Amino acid sequence: MKDQSDENVPQTPPAPAPQPWGEQQPAKPAQVQYVVAKQSLEGLGGWLIFWMVFFALLGLTYIGVFFSALGAGISTSQEMLITLFSPIMAVAFIASVALIAMRKKLGKTVSIAALVIIELYSVISSAMGIANNSSSVNVSSTISSMVVSIVITGLFILYFLVSKRVKATLVG
Repeated sequence: MKDQSDENVPQTPPAPAPQPWGEQQPAKPAQVQYVVAKQSLEGLGGWLIFWMVFFALLGLTYIGVFFSALGAGISTSQEMLITLFSPIMAVAFIASVALIAMRKKLGKTVSIAALVIIELYSVISSAMGIANNSSSVNVSSTISSMVVSIVITGLFILYFLVSKRVKATLVG
């Protein structure tokens, strides 16, 4: 027969000492362990789903604006500008939603392009408003709103460039 070492044999814990009747052993508080599940950044959720809903609503809005502008007729430069830009913006926003839904990497690029297009429209429209209205009081506030709009759009674009969820989700 082989001699087995005591190292591999499981040791049984000593039995608790007998308690006299009527005395209860104090209960030991149970160790509670909390497991924090890390939420995955992959998938359509968080701010990415917000942008999808927002872009879908903008796309549908600009489809309606385009047909309203066509129905009203084009008599001013502002009406011509919205008639030119609205179908481009509608296609860009709806394409962005579709590409993000399909988890395509191109969705990020199209989303940024759609934001640049709407900002370009905003700046051109504001500049045309300044050219059509010669009051100097309106010029400074219009220019300041243009600058603020450009900064805000830059921050929106920054989301698509640095977001971990965008990088994890748009991989195809």
